Amino acid sequence: MKFTSSAAAIALLAAPMAQALPRTNMPQISGHPIRDVERLAELEALHNTTLSKLMEGDYQPVARRAGSAAGENNLDKRVTLILGVSGMVLVEVAKEVAPFLGEIANSIAGAVGDMKDQVWHDETKCRTYFQTHAGGEEEIRTYNRGSSGATATHNLNAGWVDPENNAPPVHYFKDDQGMGEYSVQFTATDSHAWGGIEGTTKCSIQGLCHPQYIFYRDGYNIVLDTWKSEGRVSACQYSGGEDCAGLCAFGVKDQFSNNGVKWGGDCAVPCADQGGLPDSSVESK
Repeated sequence: MKFTSSAAAIALLAAPMAQALPRTNMPQISGHPIRDVERLAELEALHNTTLSKLMEGDYQPVARRAGSAAGENNLDKRVTLILGVSGMVLVEVAKEVAPFLGEIANSIAGAVGDMKDQVWHDETKCRTYFQTHAGGEEEIRTYNRGSSGATATHNLNAGWVDPENNAPPVHYFKDDQGMGEYSVQFTATDSHAWGGIEGTTKCSIQGLCHPQYIFYRDGYNIVLDTWKSEGRVSACQYSGGEDCAGLCAFGVKDQFSNNGVKWGGDCAVPCADQGGLPDSSVESK
């Protein structure tokens, strides 16, 4: 009886101590949809400019280069590309940035890595997760560099209405840790691939798929077409971890979910502090 009372007393004393211990492995959740009307209008204009330039072929591949001088744009020298990052390009939106775009591309290529060792799960990099269910019910998560858990989560229910006659909705976000401002646009269904972006492909499942991410930076934007940057675990295994073929891995997450399949994927993405302009270029906003 004495032992039981002592144990109870210890438990009572230990409880507040346990509650006071910091939970160091729990990431702080951040991030919000952008709702400011003025800023939304600015981002929508940047988004439209970016898509127009993509369709015109006016972009910079994200890749390290052989024999390129620092700061050289090299839009017409794509034969020099090495270690290209599939599915990721830069689009200039301020002419002052043009002389530095090649240097920025080199920097970002180094930041996201060369598609080794399932980079989409590499906690030393910023990452994102996307998911759709039943033609809508989108979920976007982001992970700051060094975090094993999501540092921002966005849940939406904005299906693509009448894909034959309308563009898919674009969702804009800010304040996700390590991400800066960015947008997500799901580009396809099982029956329709949107023609506003070159190279879109239909989904292999019913519902929405294949998001395009755009990260809005100072004078340029980073575009990631996730379906063009599909990595494969088999490629990782075949190459001994040396070449996983892409920044993303995606597929069916739950084929038995009520009201439709859950589909989603993970990607490595540049952090907001990576790929910045040189000090001698455009001043920060």
